[in-house]
Amino acid sequence: MLKFYLKLFLFTMFVVIISWYGLSGAFAHTNAFLLSSSYQIITVNNGDTLWSIASNYVTDQDDIRDLIIAIKHTNNLDNGVVIHPGQQLKIPLKTKNLEIGIVVKK
Repeated sequence: MLKFYLKLFLFTMFVVIISWYGLSGAFAHTNAFLLSSSYQIITVNNGDTLWSIASNYVTDQDDIRDLIIAIKHTNNLDNGVVIHPGQQLKIPLKTKNLEIGIVVKK
């Protein structure tokens, strides 16, 4: 009887570990813009905001907040920093968009 419970315990632990491993990736969120090695240099125009700039480079499947975070990170911008006309910014481009030729909104 002890062998039965030991086998049951080991099987249950196996199922729990496999389930946990499989589900842990299901809820992970990766910012693809932060992984980018392709950039476009833009010049800030009068009235531009990070939101308005980012909206030109995202698709409907993207979260614009991810691109804003990546723009801040890439350009060493702290929260609350104001961008100015004439300032140049590096805009990270998702490699996937470049490879399959998706046209971003402009």
